[in-house]
Amino acid sequence: MSFFSKNSFGLDISDTSLRLVWLDGQKNIRSWNELVLPPGLMEKGVIKDKDKAAKAIKKLVSSAKGRKIRTKKVSVCLPELKTFIKVIEIPATMEAKRVNDFILEGIQHHFPLKAEEVYIDWQPFQPEKPDNDLMEVMVGVAPRKIVDDYLEVLAAAGLQTETLEIEAGAIINCLIPEKKDKKSEEAPKLVLDLGANRSSLILYDKGAIQFSISIPVSGSGIAEEIASGLKISLAEAETRKIECGLEDNKSKEYKIIEKNFSLIIKEIKQVLKFEGQRGGGEVRELFICGGVAQTKKLPEYLASKTKLAVSLGNPFANIRPERKQRIKLPGSPVAFATAIGLALAGLKTD
Repeated sequence: MSFFSKNSFGLDISDTSLRLVWLDGQKNIRSWNELVLPPGLMEKGVIKDKDKAAKAIKKLVSSAKGRKIRTKKVSVCLPELKTFIKVIEIPATMEAKRVNDFILEGIQHHFPLKAEEVYIDWQPFQPEKPDNDLMEVMVGVAPRKIVDDYLEVLAAAGLQTETLEIEAGAIINCLIPEKKDKKSEEAPKLVLDLGANRSSLILYDKGAIQFSISIPVSGSGIAEEIASGLKISLAEAETRKIECGLEDNKSKEYKIIEKNFSLIIKEIKQVLKFEGQRGGGEVRELFICGGVAQTKKLPEYLASKTKLAVSLGNPFANIRPERKQRIKLPGSPVAFATAIGLALAGLKTD
């Protein structure tokens, strides 16, 4: 779901890093890069130092790997912790021009913000059980202050913002394979994004995001607990978190990581229960992405606890597969899922 749109490169902004991906019209990766941000520049999705943020974005773009980025157009994700996405019902006979007013009038029933404090975007989709009186629409909401700050910083970096995307939408663009037959039915899917500063769980069904929820479990938080518990450096703790992971259930690392993932397991089971109660299809698949997704034996652990088929998300699902071997994305390619999803959104036209 986007708030503005058209052709551009994808820019993923998080509290700890910047990542970009630029695709050509054939969905080949032309440029890519990542840059670690200094502490304090971003905090829970809020830009704390606009001048330094603009300079960091300029550096990221000017030092991009692959081809030099010659466009000023950019697609950017808004922070997951500061945005909301939800499916709501509206009268089926309502004119499109009235929908915005209708949503704004009832905004406080669905989102913890006042109507004058937000930007909204919405799109209809086919409901699970068509109703003659009601129509389901997916609503995206973002605080005006956050959006305006991002636009200001991007302009200061010399960029033209073409798309502002809710992060869940960018991830779905990247990881869920595009259907060749748009009439075919698909089973609902879950996506678990495991980031450095937060995690999120996305339910995707009937060609739309049903909802996205944030979970207070983060890669940095787990690493800090390992460092404290084992009395080692944070750098070593980060390494052990990924390389030791959930392989040895008698290790101290395992116990700390499992304690954190117990909350995620609980949330997954709640979503599965919700999907069953609303009469949706059976969820069988869970895709994982984000930096923490590389944790050793994580797919097997999640599968054993949820009874779902768990796999590492494929960030190349919707781009040219032959480029996978030639483009060397730094670190784990799945960490670039959001940036790739934003680049794909940038290829779409209204």
